[in-house]
Amino acid sequence: MGSSNLTESGLTKNHEWNYFSNSESNLILKDNLSAFQYAQQEYNDYWEHSSIPVDEPFIAAYLPRWKKAHELRNKVSQEMASTFKSTLEPRPAQIQALAALADRRLKGINKTTVIAATGLGKTYLAAFDFKNSGMKSILFIAHRENILNKALETFRDVMADPSFGAILSGNHKVPATSSCIFATVQTFSQTNTLAHYSETAFVKWSN
Repeated sequence: MGSSNLTESGLTKNHEWNYFSNSESNLILKDNLSAFQYAQQEYNDYWEHSSIPVDEPFIAAYLPRWKKAHELRNKVSQEMASTFKSTLEPRPAQIQALAALADRRLKGINKTTVIAATGLGKTYLAAFDFKNSGMKSILFIAHRENILNKALETFRDVMADPSFGAILSGNHKVPATSSCIFATVQTFSQTNTLAHYSETAFVKWSN
């Protein structure tokens, strides 16, 4: 099971199962099976008929491919990091997205979604858009603290401010007055955390 995504493969080929509450396990889909039972049936079918044993011959055949892909990913990541660090200028695809976001703000649209493939710089895009928007507060949410650390580093680079923002997680607490927060969903969704923030706490504009 993987994260849901609006890509061609995600919409036409991949099989993904999502549950939001215990009550959904009783939802009947078809063939008199609950949503959980249907997903379990599909999983068992994959396990019994489509899986490959991860044994020594498989690892020996797969390892060279993994090393090559790993080296390529590292090279691309280093090149991208070097480019962003040296110029901090939006890339062509990001420029197009930034223009679309700015246009929506001018039209009074206050909700939108950006969909982009892995590696196209969505976090940098978010940072560039925040810088361009005139906003002075942001709530950035992720499910892991290491993602937040990387995102905060990106925003600090774009904003040219090493003190920009703060991490809010089980390991880090921030004052309730903080207006730029990078929070884990697990911590921010807690009732005692939400109680510190109004519904408009993160819609502040710069003068």
